[in-house]
Amino acid sequence: MKRACLLLVTAALPVLAGCGTAPGVPEWKNAAPQAAPPSPATTSIAPSEAPSEVPSPVPSYSVSVAATVSVSPTPPRVATWPSPTPSAGFVAAVQGRLPEVALDRRPEEITELGDQACQGLAAGKRRPTVAKNLLEYGLSGADARELVSLASSHLCRA
Repeated sequence: MKRACLLLVTAALPVLAGCGTAPGVPEWKNAAPQAAPPSPATTSIAPSEAPSEVPSPVPSYSVSVAATVSVSPTPPRVATWPSPTPSAGFVAAVQGRLPEVALDRRPEEITELGDQACQGLAAGKRRPTVAKNLLEYGLSGADARELVSLASSHLCRA
């Protein structure tokens, strides 16, 4: 019997606690308009009264706000999605032809591998040497050679 009363009181307590007061009016429903803060463009504050013999404990200030806006015509920017980048074709080629290389790598990492290959080729190194340098990134020999070929055709600038 005590358990049943305790259960009833425990269940009724949260219900009774919320019924005691009426909820207040939310701020967005108040009819009183809020004063807008002054513009940060130009603000000058000057005392409205000349200094007198006995200074007032609360000074009175007048605020004047002047804002200047200059509008210069700018050409509209055209956004394209997805953005065409040289590495997008390279990443897609690697994902299509070397899925095991792209499996655990982000597109940025795949692009970095291609950039390494392009830098080696631009420095005058031969393709086998560049592919050998890519082995330190965990690529197999065949995958490294194919990645150099894809980078040469999709990513490297002539």
